[in-house]
Amino acid sequence: MEDNILERILDGSMEPTDLPLETLRKITDNFSESRIIGEGGFGTVYKVNIILLFARNCGYSAPENWSGGGRMTVKSDIYSLGTIIVELVTGHKGIPDDKSKINLSSWEDDMLGIEPLDLRFSNYKHNNEHISSSCSVELSNNTYGFIAFNIQTASLLPYRIEPNMDIVPPQSKISVDITRYVHRDKVVLQYTGQFIVRSMEVNEGLATKDIKQDMFDKGKDVDEVHLTVVSEAQLQVTSRAEEPSKEVIPLQAECSEMMLLNVHPLELRFPFIPKSTIPCSLHLTNKTDEPVVFRLMEKNVRCSAYMIRVPVHGIVPPNSTYTLVLTTYEMNELPRETNMDLILQNSVANSYIQPFIDDDECEQFFEEVRETGDTFSEVALQAVCAPLGETIYEIIPLVRTTCIIYSFDGHPTEPWIIMGLIDGRVHLWNYETQAMKSTKIVVRKQWFLAGDTDGYIHVCNYGTELKKITAFRACSHYITSLAVHPTKPYVLSSTLRDIYLWDWDNDWNCVQTFSEHSGTVEHITFNPRDHNNFASSSADRTVKVWNLDSPESSYTLSGHSDTVTCLDFFTRDDQLYLISCSDDLTVKIWDMKEKTCIRTIEAFTSPVTCVISHSDRPYLVTGSKDGLVHLWSSSSFRLERIFAVPRGGVVCGLIWLRESQGFVIGQDRLVTIMDIDNEE
Repeated sequence: MEDNILERILDGSMEPTDLPLETLRKITDNFSESRIIGEGGFGTVYKVNIILLFARNCGYSAPENWSGGGRMTVKSDIYSLGTIIVELVTGHKGIPDDKSKINLSSWEDDMLGIEPLDLRFSNYKHNNEHISSSCSVELSNNTYGFIAFNIQTASLLPYRIEPNMDIVPPQSKISVDITRYVHRDKVVLQYTGQFIVRSMEVNEGLATKDIKQDMFDKGKDVDEVHLTVVSEAQLQVTSRAEEPSKEVIPLQAECSEMMLLNVHPLELRFPFIPKSTIPCSLHLTNKTDEPVVFRLMEKNVRCSAYMIRVPVHGIVPPNSTYTLVLTTYEMNELPRETNMDLILQNSVANSYIQPFIDDDECEQFFEEVRETGDTFSEVALQAVCAPLGETIYEIIPLVRTTCIIYSFDGHPTEPWIIMGLIDGRVHLWNYETQAMKSTKIVVRKQWFLAGDTDGYIHVCNYGTELKKITAFRACSHYITSLAVHPTKPYVLSSTLRDIYLWDWDNDWNCVQTFSEHSGTVEHITFNPRDHNNFASSSADRTVKVWNLDSPESSYTLSGHSDTVTCLDFFTRDDQLYLISCSDDLTVKIWDMKEKTCIRTIEAFTSPVTCVISHSDRPYLVTGSKDGLVHLWSSSSFRLERIFAVPRGGVVCGLIWLRESQGFVIGQDRLVTIMDIDNEE
């Protein structure tokens, strides 16, 4: 009844009148001295705070303006405009004329007054490792109850919130300090909607230590307010418009343009060699904690005189480097247009993004980025095709074949790469002299061995003159894999479900057969620590470990959900491990001592086709059906780099170079050498 009198007086439907004593005590905190403003002609004047229910005759003013604790904002004007539009369209008042009650705190949608709602981090401090920045949020309790609050963030960045949980007494305020820490090498551009403030009324006497997280599970008695983190790029724009003379310090002082990707080189130099395909590497380093999508395209389409494929697009995973190998056409003479202007566009993507099916899908992605105003940047590049003597970047040896490469291997001491083509021919490539000779696939040691689709193994000598030694029928189906024993005169061959051990000192007789797999045997490899053991992978989704002395497997490793395509042994901390790759888009790491899987890597978007480990350096390299090659640390299993050759095709083989400074990638019709130490 008392609140009804106040409502009617304030909305003009009732003349001012005397208020009951109880009401006066309530709105003055029992005539508290803290509310005395001064003395008037009829007595003491008090400041009062009225929280009431209202329903009608609000006119065109926003409801929060009728409260003693309300605040005027731009939203108040939007409300007034909305009520006018509603009245014009419907012919009725926007606020109904009945006595239905509207709770003001529900209208404002928060128990606490929160300023600011947009967080702008400043007060930058630098040390050897981190850059910190901070801001403050003021929480105001204008009610007569006790309000508990909890502030949370889902950001991957390290934030310190002090305090993150506390109680705001009636008619009081509390300041919350938020500090953000970023590593000096990381770039932070835009993070929005990072903080949630939840609040609820609690009983007087509740201590801060008694506040629990589960108290704020969202319900009807819990208010929730989202705070927006304004990006550094937005701050720069705002600052230039409002305070032209004020300099804004970017979060990473070394990165003036706040780029998502570090790009090197900005000038791509292609050393002209007549009738040759010329490669050049572009390194894209993502130092953020989010995937970054990129697209490399021509600035002027007319200038595409010698680049094989543009546009090119891809995804750079968080905290990794993506090496893109661009190549030219084979040309008889230096092109008339030797310079080409390129644009590298890039934007942050969510962690669930998948590779684009085609250029149109990529174009659609960047159109949506521009429309929504998401983080987006461009880098200007230039491609230069110049005479050989004018180039300063290392040439990546590269050779193209006229037929699909079916198998692939390399010589351990000579600079020879062996390629078995699908039409039955075999090429030997000297990657130092670029010379090509006709030969058969080498399985190291003294011979070149080639297994064909008719089940024959061919043996050739590689002296000054290539000479075929023998050929024998190993099975009735095609040969899927070959492996040479490191010390004994043994060769393993695999076929549909069987593995055979051949002794070349015993006229290539079969001395053992291994037949437990229920699907095609895809790959076989010897154990580098115990040469009497080997491992095999199969389409039956298993890996089996064998001993040469027994036709029965020692044990089976299960866990893949599709064909296990390849495998290799490696060591870490003097312990032996096995890496297996599969069509299920995963790679698994197996502890050979415990015979268990210790890590599953799910970073692939297409079947993994091949793998190699390095005997002396902590590296693992995987190739996949989409043509991408991933370089991993065998110590932490962290992704170090990605290598991509546009239109190279399925990766069919990988080989470490004899001096270990890089490796060879074999694809459908292309062989490329990559230097893992040359990121610059």
